[in-house]
Amino acid sequence: MNGSRGLLQLWQIPPSSLLFRRCSFSRGIANVAKRERNRGAKQLDALMKVLGKVDALRKKVVSVGKEHASLCAKGMKKIEEMFNREGKAVDELLNIAKTLRAMPVVDLETPTLCLVGAPNVGKSSLVRLLSTGKPEVCNYPFTTRGILMGHITLSYQNFQVTDTPGLLRRHDEDRNNLEKLTLAVLSHLPTAVLYVHDLSGECGTSPSDQFIIYKEIKERFGDHLWLDVVSKCDLLSDSPVVFITEDSNADDFELAKYRRMGPDGALRVSVKTEAGIAELKSRVHELLTSQSAKIKGWNSDEALR
Repeated sequence: MNGSRGLLQLWQIPPSSLLFRRCSFSRGIANVAKRERNRGAKQLDALMKVLGKVDALRKKVVSVGKEHASLCAKGMKKIEEMFNREGKAVDELLNIAKTLRAMPVVDLETPTLCLVGAPNVGKSSLVRLLSTGKPEVCNYPFTTRGILMGHITLSYQNFQVTDTPGLLRRHDEDRNNLEKLTLAVLSHLPTAVLYVHDLSGECGTSPSDQFIIYKEIKERFGDHLWLDVVSKCDLLSDSPVVFITEDSNADDFELAKYRRMGPDGALRVSVKTEAGIAELKSRVHELLTSQSAKIKGWNSDEALR
């Protein structure tokens, strides 16, 4: 990781890190954006103070070394004493570097596939299947507690795969920080979307609610390259038939169709039986190749400006 990338992602350092313990949160600022900017500024200020201490220590070591070059043994002893007194600054910097190395880093020049959907629909299982990423797979909401990165190589080309926290049916102002993180990825990173649907009824979010979440996200981020996947298809053989009456409107018909088949063109897969997995990998390759061309087009347009 280079230094600039680490500084740009400083706001993501976990609360357990030393840097966070040095910063106080800006609880008095009502506006979320201002609050986050204020917090980021304080975190950056804390990091600069640590770097300042390290630089001051470096200057003292150089000074002592020059002063006692002719008296090597005495000089080394003074340097050791100085490190015992002030070497904590180096330990602080090492802790920060360790935290930064553990953070997911998205290369904006590399095509990226972002898995999106409600909690427990099978996103993490697909990430494990498609890439080097090894997210936790459990049967409870919000297993994914951050952005998890994996990598995939197809036809000698490298791609990125991200697993995002699940989205629930609610307004943006009611979403928790995990859901907001998913929306931030879709809003600010140039990703292709693999939207995962679970129509089996086992994920904890009903197909009806998933349909509403899906329609909202597709409307907001429809400019992304997109692939719909219905997971756990091995559990769908006994899915109940939904009957449409004369009183049903277009929305009822659309929902009934979704509950049976998912969105138009959705690919049915099962990690358990591996049904549809080969086709999924092929479609993902096509999607990421298109995303690669899209990124190159953006870069070309930027170069011409």
